[in-house]
Amino acid sequence: MGKQIYHVGSKIGSGLAVKLANNLMLVVNAGAALEAVALASKSGVDTPKLFEIVKSSTGDSYVVRHWDNLMNLFNTYPDINTRELIKTWNMLLTMPTELGYTSPWQSLLLRLSSPPHISKSVRE
Repeated sequence: MGKQIYHVGSKIGSGLAVKLANNLMLVVNAGAALEAVALASKSGVDTPKLFEIVKSSTGDSYVVRHWDNLMNLFNTYPDINTRELIKTWNMLLTMPTELGYTSPWQSLLLRLSSPPHISKSVRE
């Protein structure tokens, strides 16, 4: 758990909004990092060399700087991490609509969670 407490607004749900905003940035960044690792690996570049370079470039991020710890965490607790990801994913799919706006990330998450071979009626 976080060690700091922040006041983010008087509206109910403000804290959840900050948590989801942070998680959205983490998920998008982690997804991009995973794709970057795959691209570099397929090109013959090893991950440590990729991250050595990226850490001093514009691609640097929390995910890159903590890659080994994050991968160990995901590998050690796959069920917990999957449940948390699904819970966050579902909130990210519904919250923009509840707040009255359309998010391009909402559309992307919906497409990513809806494989083409699954009919719409099965997903509902």
